[in-house]
Amino acid sequence: MTGEGAFGFSLAAAKDGRLAVGAPYAGSTGAVRVLSMADESVDRLLVPGRGARFGWSVAFAGNQLVAGAPDDQPYGTAGVAGRNADTIEAVKPPEGAEFGASMAS
Repeated sequence: MTGEGAFGFSLAAAKDGRLAVGAPYAGSTGAVRVLSMADESVDRLLVPGRGARFGWSVAFAGNQLVAGAPDDQPYGTAGVAGRNADTIEAVKPPEGAEFGASMAS
């Protein structure tokens, strides 16, 4: 994923040297690439099983990565992944609009 899907649309840096790079227009769901300049074994591509514009927003919160998918129906979604996780746990609000449009830690 280089230059495709708006790679670099969102960025977040962690204190341990990890960088999360959002690509919300990659494929049908969007994606987030996690990179590390210190440890290549940390590098991974996170693609949700479903969603819309995953990677629109990204933030690190301790050892977790949080990424937003504000166009996921009906109200948007935030995905949470642990430090070395290859899977994403979805967090959805009971109601609202564009949940996941911005993230902060």
